[in-house]
Amino acid sequence: MVTDNPSGKNISFIPKLMKKQLLVFLFLLFLYSGARAQYHTQYFDGADTSAWSAIFVNLDTTGIWQVGPPQKIIFESASTIPNVLITDTVNTYPDSVSASAWFTIPPDLLSAGGLAIQWNQKLDLDTNKDGALVEFSTDSGATWENAFGNPSVYNFYGWSPANEGSIPSGELCFTGTDSTWKNVWLCFLYDFLWNVDNLSVRFRMVSDSIETNQEGWMIDNLMVAETWFHPVMEQSKPDNFKLYPTITDRTITLEQINLSPDFILNQVALLSMNGQFIRSIPVSSTLEVIDLADIAPGRYLLLIEANGKKELHEIVIAR
Repeated sequence: MVTDNPSGKNISFIPKLMKKQLLVFLFLLFLYSGARAQYHTQYFDGADTSAWSAIFVNLDTTGIWQVGPPQKIIFESASTIPNVLITDTVNTYPDSVSASAWFTIPPDLLSAGGLAIQWNQKLDLDTNKDGALVEFSTDSGATWENAFGNPSVYNFYGWSPANEGSIPSGELCFTGTDSTWKNVWLCFLYDFLWNVDNLSVRFRMVSDSIETNQEGWMIDNLMVAETWFHPVMEQSKPDNFKLYPTITDRTITLEQINLSPDFILNQVALLSMNGQFIRSIPVSSTLEVIDLADIAPGRYLLLIEANGKKELHEIVIAR
């Protein structure tokens, strides 16, 4: 706003120019961050494995962890056909075991604004007796830290609250049974990565001395991504919706938490970053899993309209 202009000349172009320069800067920053983003994946199917873009998972010598097609009752198929990482493709897991599968984060992913690690999983474990632990190491595996409740972890989410517990040793872990695929995220911020030369992540399943003939732990669609835009558990207004994850390879979950009788969800639509309509998304429940497998990788906007008000939420599809 111009408050003093003794020359009488129109100088309103100055703030307009500054706004234009700012928009150009933000656009170039967006292009830069999007262009340099890197993703490494492991779907355990062979064809998707390459020396430059894959995560290579190591299995310990117990033989409990295997890669192959699941052939059990709860663990009946992969998230992406045909193979998974699983505690035995056919047999139940044994008692009195500690079995590990681990991978090292590629060094090129440790220099970003943050790091997001994602995987899909199913569980069938003796509740609070046997557990599935997620751990990380910054000293090439000499020591390991539990990711649950760890102050170095920025965000760790994606499972049902009923499946978070502890084993008799007191270690926090996944436990119990969940027969639906859950999309789990483990995220680290730049201030943690700044002092880290190497980072490894370990899936460790622990069982007690009682045999329960359960199926164990199944993992698929493992992805590691650098991110300058940190994924968060919920992006929308906390009294209306939860939208998660904000970076995905296939599905996102839209959860309506405002359950008042007069709250009406009018529409959900997927838009391009410039606002172009891509498709309408049908929503029939207060907890809707939205499949985006047919959408090309990139950044998008999810438009949610409820009670006549519109909200936009950014999501990233990364494969």
